[in-house]
Amino acid sequence: MTILITVILLVGFAATAAAQTDTRQVDFKNFTYNLSCGSADGKSRLTVKNGEYSGPKRGFDVSLYIYEVIYGDLDADGQDDAVVLYSCGSGASYVLFHGFVFKTKGRKVIKLAEIQGGNKGDGGFHEVRIARCQLVVERYQIG
Repeated sequence: MTILITVILLVGFAATAAAQTDTRQVDFKNFTYNLSCGSADGKSRLTVKNGEYSGPKRGFDVSLYIYEVIYGDLDADGQDDAVVLYSCGSGASYVLFHGFVFKTKGRKVIKLAEIQGGNKGDGGFHEVRIARCQLVVERYQIG
């Protein structure tokens, strides 16, 4: 009986450790980001709940919405990375679209890059996808 309990505990621990090292298991809609949007400087920490944040940040009201998380292997290591796309702004006419690229190493989530976006039709994202270990970002452009 003791051996059976020990085996069950070991299997349960292994499953938990595996889940923490899989990028797909990270809840990016309930996550703390170093944000770069509007008045935020990229060092400001902001916690998103249910994919949203609305409130003051550095003296300005900021609204942020995580609208898509894309998974795929960007560095051919056999593990999926995550591209988190979000919109943020301080009003209906001021909305910027950005993205973050994350991977997991061990039990840590590491931000690899930030995708600079734009305002809707001027640098906003038309499509973002991962194809053949490459991040493809198609943008809207004026002119």
